Amino acid sequence: MKKEYLLLMAIFFGSLISNVTASPLPCPKNSTITLEEWVKVKTENGLDISIATSQLNGKSYLKIKFENTTEKSLDFSWTLVKNNHILVQDMSQKVANKVSIEIFDATMLFEANQNTLKDFNIILNFKK
Repeated sequence: MKKEYLLLMAIFFGSLISNVTASPLPCPKNSTITLEEWVKVKTENGLDISIATSQLNGKSYLKIKFENTTEKSLDFSWTLVKNNHILVQDMSQKVANKVSIEIFDATMLFEANQNTLKDFNIILNFKK
């Protein structure tokens, strides 16, 4: 848990402004997602984006995984939107080659279940 907390803090303090290109990432609208089961929703520029839910105190929350499948480090920012409402904006991320990171922390919980996962969108902005 300490590792995830440190990762989240690094994300918050590591936000940078740069030239980016936006690409919307729709989450699956007709998928049945089992708790804890990762579902890949898109691959862009060698970055696989997957979502899942996780139980905490009897509630289900959204988890996001970014997996870099390339041979180079990827530098990008992401924005999480639910029903056209921005939940997280321009979080900077750098993922080393062939590495994946999971976003799930008690300081950033978003309730989600099989019926509401379709309401989330992720916007990716790759830094040039």
